[in-house]
Amino acid sequence: MKRSKKIVLVSHCILNINSKVEGLATSKACVREVIDYFYDNDYGIIQLQCPELTCMGIKRWGQSINQYNNPFYEEHCTKLAKDLIKIVRNYITNGYEVKYVIGIDGSPSCGVNLTCYGDAGGENLDFDGYETREGQGVFMKTLMKENEKYNLGLEFLGINEEDPIKSMESLKMIISS
Repeated sequence: MKRSKKIVLVSHCILNINSKVEGLATSKACVREVIDYFYDNDYGIIQLQCPELTCMGIKRWGQSINQYNNPFYEEHCTKLAKDLIKIVRNYITNGYEVKYVIGIDGSPSCGVNLTCYGDAGGENLDFDGYETREGQGVFMKTLMKENEKYNLGLEFLGINEEDPIKSMESLKMIISS
């Protein structure tokens, strides 16, 4: 069978909701609307590593960008981003179309348009006092810088996993244009 040579990059939790902080899953397994759309349109899917999971494990506490915005976590995200960009560059050099990165708006790591703010520190968080505002998560911001550095032309799109149907309507309009 002939390859489509189209690839999309998606945040880890889109394919594996189990990677999210306990209590934040919006479905049992994945964000199916996103996966189905790209599968139905012949895209290969590269699952981004979850920087929160690879840094702090599955039993981590929920945090906001206020906690993740530190040199140690930024260095971790930079390493993941640089490794990913090497893969993307290899695909592009070999004639593949890698055009989109799909993030999770509201995430302190993978938010594209929106991220989570809150100034708690040290205590186990119940997410009261947290708010979603404009901005990029730490990992997406790092990935955007690497994209610019190599002029890859990746387009970053965020979904609201709590309303994936509406998010996909917006994504479909962007992707089909």
